[in-house]
Amino acid sequence: MKTIILLLAGFLCLIQTAGAQNHPANDLVFSTADTSDGYLRPRRMIQTSDGGFLVAGKFFDQGYITKIQSCGTQVWMRTYAFGDETELLSLVELPSGEIAAVGSCDNCAPNDSTLKALVIKTDQNGLLLADTTLGNLNLSALATDILLNEDQQLAVTGYLTIGPGFLPSNAFMAIMAPESLQTPDWNTYHQLFYDYSNAITQTQEGNYVLAGRSSPALFSPVQAQVYCTDAAGNLLWSHASPYQNSQFNDVTQAADGRIVALGDRLVDANVGRELFMLVLEKETGAVLQEITLGSEDDDAGKSIQSVENGFLIGAIYGMPRQQDWNRRDWVLRLDTQFNMVDQYFRDDYLLAHSMVNALPLSPDGRWFVYYAQVSFFTANQILFYKHTDQGYRTLLENAPSNHQLTPRNLQTNKGDIRIKGAVAPDQYDALRLDIFRNHQLFQTFLDDTPQNFDFQQQMEAELAEYTYRLTGVKGSINTLELEACDLVAGDVYLIQGQSNAVAGLPLQDADHAYRHHTSPYIRNFGLKFKNDTLFTWKKEETGWLDFNDNIVGQWGILMAKNIVDQHQIPVAVINGAVSGIAIDSLSPPNSRYQ
Repeated sequence: MKTIILLLAGFLCLIQTAGAQNHPANDLVFSTADTSDGYLRPRRMIQTSDGGFLVAGKFFDQGYITKIQSCGTQVWMRTYAFGDETELLSLVELPSGEIAAVGSCDNCAPNDSTLKALVIKTDQNGLLLADTTLGNLNLSALATDILLNEDQQLAVTGYLTIGPGFLPSNAFMAIMAPESLQTPDWNTYHQLFYDYSNAITQTQEGNYVLAGRSSPALFSPVQAQVYCTDAAGNLLWSHASPYQNSQFNDVTQAADGRIVALGDRLVDANVGRELFMLVLEKETGAVLQEITLGSEDDDAGKSIQSVENGFLIGAIYGMPRQQDWNRRDWVLRLDTQFNMVDQYFRDDYLLAHSMVNALPLSPDGRWFVYYAQVSFFTANQILFYKHTDQGYRTLLENAPSNHQLTPRNLQTNKGDIRIKGAVAPDQYDALRLDIFRNHQLFQTFLDDTPQNFDFQQQMEAELAEYTYRLTGVKGSINTLELEACDLVAGDVYLIQGQSNAVAGLPLQDADHAYRHHTSPYIRNFGLKFKNDTLFTWKKEETGWLDFNDNIVGQWGILMAKNIVDQHQIPVAVINGAVSGIAIDSLSPPNSRYQ
């Protein structure tokens, strides 16, 4: 069998204009193998002031925080061990860039072997600065959520056991100074025998709302619970849901002041658990509306945030889309009356998805990011998914895409990047283009007459990745318009041939070239899903995952890796080979039978 390798100058023109196609979505998907057999358990993700993200959770018997830059790459991960076992459940970024996180630690308080609520503070790189514990002597406590209030103090919630016997518990809220993590006292709230707060928010009026669950007795079904306090923590009203087997996992305030708690509840044996929302009047806690949404299998509501003209919800959808698949990540956007505006699902063959929480990236929640744990027995992954469009309020005529390779000019050794478009005159005072090289700010350009903008830049063909971020500026408000992550300039190769040119991966768990010769500077380009119409750039590091078109192939990846290493130039390799075809099918059509 014969293989033909072509370096086509004409093909470069196709690649150069590929970034200008009308992409309705510019998604980032990072699926990272969890080699801990499921002992890496993310619990909460937040966005940071630099556009990146922080995640808190548990790693084996330690708490952890990891920093993720805006394009999804992990910057650092720190673990924290207090006593016999530690877990972190939520976190917040302070104005200084420092981080405060909450959770629990076992046998970590002096002369006390019970579980305690834990609060820690770190610097911006995750190095521990201070810690404290909360709870009654020799009785268990746990902190579940934290926020930075309007007075720049930390508000912490969770539960604490208040007495012996069957160990009744109260929900609690503590206000503490971020400098010292000291609090003179905490407020407790009691509805039934066991009370547990999962989430906290501060209202426009300065009050606090706690959402969680309560139970009347040991082993009794839990009931969803909401408390509202004033700014000093004094109880204003409370509401216990009459539904058994219900709980709230998050809470927010709508723009018109209504309180909206999100969780899930058991509807009946046939329907199972459904996403459950309760809408309450802010002054009295009177029930205004109840909403259930979901599938014919067990669903779960994980997070809710108020956005422009509605709400963004992160959830788990229990019903598989087809046989042998599993539960799905579910992101949905509702209007102010809780009507469905749009929804997004993500799943994989066999693998069960467990959404952690979803965050809005645009004012209306149309752009979002979420974090999830994905598992099938001992096959475990951590999923980072970021969904944006090319242009939020701008109309883009030219724009690069994530992971794009742009052809280099052989004389200058540079590739051209152009971001061109228009925006309505009243939308922005200026447009700012920030260019990052290897995730460090490299250059900034400003257009203070942005109605018709045209940023034309050149990028060095080198073993470095560039990110282009276009931001609309209106007064003190910045709105992301475009983010194109990890771009490179370099050369393009085309592979054609038969099965030996395909050089696919073995079906069995055998050694192959992708385990030894991958590089972030090798790119692929094609259709991501079957019957897709949008061409997508991909880093050729993960073989078959998340790509429908042909992979580069085993000898293709080895060839590309040699070029990258020897010439220090990024490459894109497009493999158009087809297995099982006759050799004369590769001849030019006009000469095939001559």
